[in-house]
Amino acid sequence: MRNLISEEEKNRIRGLYNLNEDFAQTIGDILKKGFKDAFNKKPEETSDSEKEDETKSKDVSSEPTSSDIVGSKWGSCKSFKSKGGLSKFDDLFDISKSSSNFKISYKGPASGLNIAHKTNGTDTIHQVFNVLICEINPHLYNNKLKPDIKNIRFETGKEGKDSKLSISIPLQKSDKIYQLDRRGGWGHLGGKSKMDQKCSKVEDCIGPITHVASGPFGKITEYFITYPL
Repeated sequence: MRNLISEEEKNRIRGLYNLNEDFAQTIGDILKKGFKDAFNKKPEETSDSEKEDETKSKDVSSEPTSSDIVGSKWGSCKSFKSKGGLSKFDDLFDISKSSSNFKISYKGPASGLNIAHKTNGTDTIHQVFNVLICEINPHLYNNKLKPDIKNIRFETGKEGKDSKLSISIPLQKSDKIYQLDRRGGWGHLGGKSKMDQKCSKVEDCIGPITHVASGPFGKITEYFITYPL
């Protein structure tokens, strides 16, 4: 085998470690070869196990899951569900849903009751729009439906002391999973610019589309967007 170190290097190793000539040569060759391999290794080289890990990471499905449903992480929806959801407030809400339409109807106090608000607010009639998001998006997710936000319709009214508000949204079949998002205000404009910004960052986002619900309770201005997950 060809010696990898010089006589001078071999003698230096012998002197440092008091080794015989042959053993010093062997140790020197091992050290030299090890350093040479280490410095000559290409940075991009990976082991088979590393390559396998990279392949696995690339193959991970990017399909949306139920945790991606808009509203599932909202404080308002968590508040609503923690109180019992529709089973708790079934005397106030009526919901009908199909593959072509989603309608939520509310009849109850305009204010004073906390139903779906992350900080326990009591703007009750406006919280109906939070309940809308909590309930419609699982339906859209499970059935691959797309909301037609341009044709959202409101019905308002009063019955005795109770205020009435119905929200009807046409739905269409889709090959993608769409979600509905919103922001609005009761008696104020509610921040359309934030929905503009949000929609601009999401691929294939539609909106915001402005809808106004006017009734005995006043005026609620809502900005809706929809986009695929």
